Amino acid sequence: MRRSHAWMIVALALALPACGGATDGRGERPTATTGASSSSPTAAAAERYENAEYGFAFDQPGGWELADPAAGAVAQLYPVEGALDAFAENVNVTIEELPMDLTPTEYMDIAWAQLEPQLEDVERIAAEELTVGGLPAASIEYLARFPQAEEQMHLLQVAVVDGRTVFVITYTGADEFDRFRPDAEAIIGSFERT
Repeated sequence: MRRSHAWMIVALALALPACGGATDGRGERPTATTGASSSSPTAAAAERYENAEYGFAFDQPGGWELADPAAGAVAQLYPVEGALDAFAENVNVTIEELPMDLTPTEYMDIAWAQLEPQLEDVERIAAEELTVGGLPAASIEYLARFPQAEEQMHLLQVAVVDGRTVFVITYTGADEFDRFRPDAEAIIGSFERT
């Protein structure tokens, strides 16, 4: 019985990042800065974000701001230029401690098997094994509409496994997914344990 409970947590770790948008530290949606380019991601230099409490770091591109994390996340950021849309594209990190050893692919397969039936209009685009920050990882990219959501979301999720700790890094977007994808991929690619 405990084992099935653990798998429900896995599904939630993948489901939570898809819900909601970015807010500033006061719980309000941020506003775009003046003079921002509307055609491409910002090219400003990245700053290093480090989360000492959970032992990880990643590069935060210029023009991306930290937000109050959504439920279940330990870090969340968004591109300020995209903050005025109906849905603010965002990258967030969730963490899960596993009850047993799993490879990143096993983790993703189990989580996907639980998550997919809860989604509507699902289109799985790609899945692959990779290495992030010197650790084994697996990614999945898909389009889906979540219950009670009006628009279809585009998600790129990467599970990075360090022992029995899984870091799920999720880039969620809607209309401007492709516009901010290079920055999101740079954030994911710069992730490392500290």
